[in-house]
Amino acid sequence: RFYHKLVSRYNTYFNGNEAFKQGVNQLAQNHKDDYTQVLNVFPYGSETDAMSIFATMDRANEKASKVILKHSMSFNNVEHNPWVIKSYMLIGKSRFFKRDYLAATETFDFITKKYASDPIKHDANLWLAKTHLYAGRIHKSESLFGILEYQIQAGNTSKNVSQMYPRVRAQYHINLGEFDDAIKYVEMALEQKQKHKDKIRLNFIAAQLYQRIENNSKAVEYYQKALKLNPPYDIAFRAKLFMAECYDSRSGENDFIVRELQKMLKDAKNKDYLDEIYYALSQIELNKKDTIKAVEFLNLSTSSSTDNVIQKGLSFLKLGEIHFMQKKYRPAKLYYDSTIVFLPKTYSNYVNIEEKSKVLNELTINLEIIELQDSLQKISALSEKELLAKIDDLIREVIRQEELEKQQKKDEELAVMGQSFGPGMMGKPVS
Repeated sequence: RFYHKLVSRYNTYFNGNEAFKQGVNQLAQNHKDDYTQVLNVFPYGSETDAMSIFATMDRANEKASKVILKHSMSFNNVEHNPWVIKSYMLIGKSRFFKRDYLAATETFDFITKKYASDPIKHDANLWLAKTHLYAGRIHKSESLFGILEYQIQAGNTSKNVSQMYPRVRAQYHINLGEFDDAIKYVEMALEQKQKHKDKIRLNFIAAQLYQRIENNSKAVEYYQKALKLNPPYDIAFRAKLFMAECYDSRSGENDFIVRELQKMLKDAKNKDYLDEIYYALSQIELNKKDTIKAVEFLNLSTSSSTDNVIQKGLSFLKLGEIHFMQKKYRPAKLYYDSTIVFLPKTYSNYVNIEEKSKVLNELTINLEIIELQDSLQKISALSEKELLAKIDDLIREVIRQEELEKQQKKDEELAVMGQSFGPGMMGKPVS
């Protein structure tokens, strides 16, 4: 028994678990956050990212299977090698990270039944709830959460379960859009000992959630907590931007946010983020009810946008909303048209934005018909003399425009010639 436990732990299982940890770390490094949404509690990357770690997860699976096949000591239906049970968990988790949720579900379900008297069943239940959540079977997690919460309070679970449970539960409520409940579990997770990077992420998520429920003072508090933890540049940058959106024009205490944004505009490191900074400044002006300055900053945001098409779409959307509120339907329609071009169809409110764009399109067509009819009625009411005078005015305007275009073309040609010959060469004969 000693031999089988020793070889399982320090050879086969160890190598498999190292491969597993390598894959999880790689997934976290490749993960790209979408800051237009509340961040995912767990940085598990995209489907493409998951495919990139198949080899490491297959190795983890292979090593865990070897432990079970070669080192199991099951007598009278009791397993005497704890590393065999842990190996089943490793198989389930490696399948989860490969996004083979059906196989992962079967594995965790098997563990809960085969090892019903072992504390490992609580770990399996937590991962089973997590698998249902990521597979889109959200409500299947709910019954498991009730069991887990009871066992945690009774002190029957491992430290890993009690630490991970509030984070899984927070993600569950975020997915359902239940932000008040999500805050409760994020704060519960922050009360426990967490890794430094997880603490940064949880504080940032808490801030986002408070911002979503319009508790801006608490949002600023948590953004500042995230900043004090010396986060990566990307999170620090966004925390400052989002604090601007929580700006309260009635409080002088938040003036530091404006000063911070102005510094960020001058920092060369932020040249690719100018669109986001200008957007944040526009939010401050909107909170101050200064729509003129807000529109100026939004126009700067769209013109300085480089490759961040989502931000470009959001800036056009805000311009569309402002013009719609001002009953300027034609420009609003154009801004909404641009919004649906740049925002991805997966954006949370895309369907409503697209519908509003269609309504504005119909509205502007009807407005043009009304204006045309009004113009025709006014013309029909003119006398022959007044009608001829109006036609003469139109002809003169067309002629004036044509002359302006000719002069502009001539000026452009002269400018090109000046560049070709260089200064002082214009008018000199060419030898």
